[in-house]
Amino acid sequence: IHVTLATPGGAYGGHLEEGCTAYVLCEIFFAEVSGVNLSHRRVRVNVPGMGEGEVVRLEFG
Repeated sequence: IHVTLATPGGAYGGHLEEGCTAYVLCEIFFAEVSGVNLSHRRVRVNVPGMGEGEVVRLEFG
């Protein structure tokens, strides 16, 4: 499994290997959607323990 973890200071990526401890659960769902446009919007976030920053939100419109 390849993972990317983002913080306000940047992003880290690599392989999640056996024995790694995961402190956060993330569920991802994939779906094929037709007839709508996908757009990107930057939003400000404040994540406890990580701080403030911006993330890109994907929106269907």
